Amino acid sequence: YSYLHRYEDALELAQKTYALMCEAMGEEHPSTINILNHQSVICGKMGDFNTAVQLAKKAYHLARTTLGEDHPQTLLNLNTLAVVYGCLGDYVQKEQLLLKAYALHCEVMGETHPQSLAILNNLGTSCIDREDISNGIKWLDKAYALMSQAIGKNHPDTLSVLANLVAAYAKTEECDIAFSMTQDACRQMLEVLGENHQDTLRTFNTLASLYIKRGDLQTALELSEQVYIKHCAVVGKKHPETLNTLSSLALAYSASGDHKNAKECMTEVYELRCEVLGTQHPDTIAALTNLEYICHMQGDPQAALVFSQKAYEVSVMAWGKKHPKTLSVLHNLALTYGASGNPQQQLECMTEVYELRCEVLGQTHEKTLVSLDLLACMHRRELDYEAELPLRIKLYRLACEAYGEAHSAVINILNSLSVNYFNLNNYEKAQEFADKAYRLCCELLGETHPQTLATMGDLIQIYFQSGQYPEALSIQQRKYDILCNTQGDEHPDTFLLLAETAVTYFYLKEIPKALQIMTA
Repeated sequence: YSYLHRYEDALELAQKTYALMCEAMGEEHPSTINILNHQSVICGKMGDFNTAVQLAKKAYHLARTTLGEDHPQTLLNLNTLAVVYGCLGDYVQKEQLLLKAYALHCEVMGETHPQSLAILNNLGTSCIDREDISNGIKWLDKAYALMSQAIGKNHPDTLSVLANLVAAYAKTEECDIAFSMTQDACRQMLEVLGENHQDTLRTFNTLASLYIKRGDLQTALELSEQVYIKHCAVVGKKHPETLNTLSSLALAYSASGDHKNAKECMTEVYELRCEVLGTQHPDTIAALTNLEYICHMQGDPQAALVFSQKAYEVSVMAWGKKHPKTLSVLHNLALTYGASGNPQQQLECMTEVYELRCEVLGQTHEKTLVSLDLLACMHRRELDYEAELPLRIKLYRLACEAYGEAHSAVINILNSLSVNYFNLNNYEKAQEFADKAYRLCCELLGETHPQTLATMGDLIQIYFQSGQYPEALSIQQRKYDILCNTQGDEHPDTFLLLAETAVTYFYLKEIPKALQIMTA
């Protein structure tokens, strides 16, 4: 029944079986404990997470007391308890239990035992839930490789891990890799599991989100609608996975410009998640932040601010002020304050986000660096370049510490630092950092990469403004050759560069050459 998603029938049967087993064998018998654990799993699949936690706690306590901490049944119950804690949004407790369970499983049953592999998968999804994507992918990659080797790539459990893995890759910037992986996974799941299996539908939902990233909005919308209709038919309108699909459909509507339908769908998601999961569940809070985003896209910043403030208030109640997810919500609130014309509140919020991320995640964490960069950008927008500069210098130092000096993430930071010095009329320092960015672009991306060309443009501007016209002309000529070879001599960018080159010739007092270019 559970495999067929008939959870109410499955729960009724499990409850009857449990009552009969308690009467016949007692509640401490391993088989009785096992069926109690099954009840917890079924309640979790139905979205009744509070009941799931209570049943899982009872099953684990009974197993540990009667069978011992390292008994296979106890370890299975420990894994279940960890998973249902995650469903309630308690990721710290979940990961602590999972790490304990994984160590015990590997010691007792080995690394490739199905239960050990299941815990690896759960560790991966737990990291994803708390937005630690790189570690999530690391755990899921390991689980998928071991499962493929132990039980085969087409085993349903392996495919379930694959569904989680492609969903994790879809959250990264590696859009092309994620898209290719997800297409392959969809074909494999259709062939092995069928079109109505939950993992198949979930993976097609991931594919729809990647079509949005690629700008193919019509395909994304059609696919999201198909997946939502199938989910409703298979598991019902109120199932958490159905609501995830409806959320994706709402975002697809928004991306395609249909903000009215987007808001209606996301409002339904929020109301049903409140009913099924509770107001403080992570998915319910996510629906609030999505409503904020849709209102922002709709051009209603005040409505967006209301949703963003509510999401933050609920996040603090659910997780506390210092939880990484709360800080992500506060980060969004800061941006919403900016969009609604409250720059001072935006600056105060982002400062709080940065300070708390330093404390909770560390100074060199990716999200902490993002907060520091945004703080610097806020000062730039207010034309406060003096306040911006120490933040840019600090960001560069920390980024080099986190990634190393020869890393693509450092390029944008170098460019921003160069612009900061330029705005302060310190052309010598601006040139120093722009030149570093250019050399790093050439080394990591190649001379014809768009970012390299943009950095060349920054150098041209610095040389020109500081009166170093021969140096500016030298780079303009080199950039012109690249543009002619890559985009053609009739491309608008090439024409624009020619016009800028003519101005440089004019300042070099080479008027005939300037006129020749402008009249060609």
